[in-house]
Parts: sequence; structure tokens; C-alpha cells
Amino acid sequence: MSTPMRPLRVLLCPDSFKGSLDAVLVAEAMAAGVRQVCPGAEVACLPLADGGEGSLQVLAQVLGGPQYRVPVVDACGQPWEAPLLWLSERHALLEVATVVGLAQAGDTDPMQRSSAGVGLLIRQALDAGATHISVALGGSSVNDGGLGLLVALGAQLTPRAAAAWPTAQDLLSLQTLDTRSLDPRLAQLTLTLLSDVDNPLCGPQGATRVFARQKGFEPAQQEALEAAMCHWVTLGDAWAGWSASAATGSGAAGGIGYALRLLGARQQSGADWMLQQLGAEAKLAWADWVVTGEGRSDLQTLGGKLPWRVAVWAQRQPVPVSLLSGGIDPAAREALQARFQGCFSIADGPADLSAMQAATPRLLQQAAASMTQLFCAGWRPPQP
Repeated sequence: MSTPMRPLRVLLCPDSFKGSLDAVLVAEAMAAGVRQVCPGAEVACLPLADGGEGSLQVLAQVLGGPQYRVPVVDACGQPWEAPLLWLSERHALLEVATVVGLAQAGDTDPMQRSSAGVGLLIRQALDAGATHISVALGGSSVNDGGLGLLVALGAQLTPRAAAAWPTAQDLLSLQTLDTRSLDPRLAQLTLTLLSDVDNPLCGPQGATRVFARQKGFEPAQQEALEAAMCHWVTLGDAWAGWSASAATGSGAAGGIGYALRLLGARQQSGADWMLQQLGAEAKLAWADWVVTGEGRSDLQTLGGKLPWRVAVWAQRQPVPVSLLSGGIDPAAREALQARFQGCFSIADGPADLSAMQAATPRLLQQAAASMTQLFCAGWRPPQP
């Protein structure tokens, strides 16, 4: 008597396509394409984020858990409500982009933005009983070296900030840092910095040189800020007793990473942390085929972005993993193909960006269907 063939098991674990679809909707569109060609397939969706923007939303949707919105301030010092997600009774997750993100800042003067809201959110988590706080970096609109965050947690600066909270502008006149009034609960707090950015605070690869332009800082402002950051480093590193400014991730989120390092935070790869939280190892072991993707795959993907880390994890099983992204940089395609079993894009050639964004769900479904046809042509179910 012949043994019935086991159905194909497909695991879909994309990042969001920023500007088009969140990771949940990307996975759903991919799933529709797989089922269109292989209706009997067992399809599991595991939407992901890289520990930066969108991480809290993904974890809340996939894992659930208590989530509260608490009063803080945004990057411009205006009243704002930001989410806190509780991963366990004492472990809270906060996301920088939901507090001082680019979306909230709009076209305001970047020199007048502050990271204070992130410090206030940490304080809210402490008030609620947190003993472990994970901070997802990425998507910030600030470049104040984390001064606002530290002042919101009790540090004092000379001279005092002109506004309620220190901004990037206050970096230019900073003279001294007094940490004696820092919240004493910080001494017992476990802080985890989630970021795949390895930039230091200062220098050619630092926060200002690499990221300030995309946040709206003018060239002259960038030069002044870089000089001020170098002075801030002498104060902060002296207080910490080590070169925290050169540590991996200190340049993330406009120096919020540096402030967290000064408070004793340890960095963890955001992508790996997310995969661990979502139990990806067991899900990868279940799958016959994995599909991941992102809005655009390029040379930065090779540096350890989420699809790359998914491929690394999948290789341990081993299980074949394919890439389906919004676009693929030709300069990175050869290196990507060495890691993935096929690299696909929803863009066949030059196209209008807004039209592509509107059509992303349909194009994803079509591309996933084509990929499934190719994969199924060579797939044979494992023997029992």
C-alpha cells in the first residue's frame, strides 16, 4: 500500500515593504500566491521586523501580550501617547520610532528635536514594574546624542536647555553633565539595545555623518553637530569609564544608542532577537521552503539585514530559502544569489513608484505564484 504524499510546507517570513505594506499584509499576499498554484500546501505566515521600526506591531500581532499607550512627548516636545508592549510580567518592549519617529516630526527644524520622549517612556515602564526593557531602535528623527533621554531620566546639563527638554541645538553649547540625579532604579535595570546598526557615535561612520541628512539636517548643521558630538563624547565616556561612543550601535537613532550604552545597555542583533522571540527555529525546522523579503534588497542586506539573517537561520536546518523583494539592486544580486535559492522582485523594470506601491499586494501575489511554480517543479516530498 503506497504512502500518501505529504503536502508542501511553506513558511513566509517577510519584513515590511516600507511605504507600501506592513509585514503582516506582505505575508498574506505571498500566501495567496502560493495557494493559487498549490492549494493543498500548508502555509504558515511569520511576519517579521528587524528590531527597529515595526517591531512592536509585529510582536503584538503575532504573540499578543498586554499593550498600553502612555503619555510622553514627541520629538518636538509636544504631548504624545506611545505604546509599551509587555513581553512578560517584568519585560517591556518600546520602539523609538513610535515616540520620536520621522512620521511625528514632519518638516520641523531637526535642530529643535529631542529624544526626551524615549526617556519618559523608559520611566513609565519602570513605574509599571519593569526590570528588563528592550529598546527597538530605528526610524528616529532625532540627532541629539541621547541628551534628551538622559535628562528625562534625571541627568542635568550645563547650561540648562532653553526649552523643556534638550535638543540637538543644546549639543552646541553643552559644557557639563551631572548624573547624580539619575533615576536610581536604572542601576537594577536590564537594558537591551536592539539594532543591526554598528555605527559609532562620531566620525565618518557616525550618527551625524551617516544618518543626519535623511533626517533633514543641512550640511552646515551637520558640521556643527559633529564637532559638538565629539565634545559630548569626552563627557559621556569619562562618566562611563570606557569608550562607549565607539561601541557597536552607539550611533543608532541619532545617539540614543549611545545614551543607552552609557546606562549599561547591551546590544543584540534586532533581527536575531526577533527570530528568537517568535520561535523561528522550530518553524524553520517544520518548513520545506521558506520565502522572505523586504522593500528593497541591496548591499546593506548583505550586512545582516533581516532577510539575510533568515537565510542564515534557515541554512542551519537546512531548508531552502528564497528572496522576494520589492526591488533588488543589480550590484548586490550576485552576492544575494549565493545565499538564497532564487532572488525575485515584483518590479520587472523601471516603474512609477506610487503606482508600484498601490499595486504591491497584486504584484506580490503574482510573483509568489510564479516562484511556487518553479519550486514545485523540482520539489519532492521527503520520505517518511
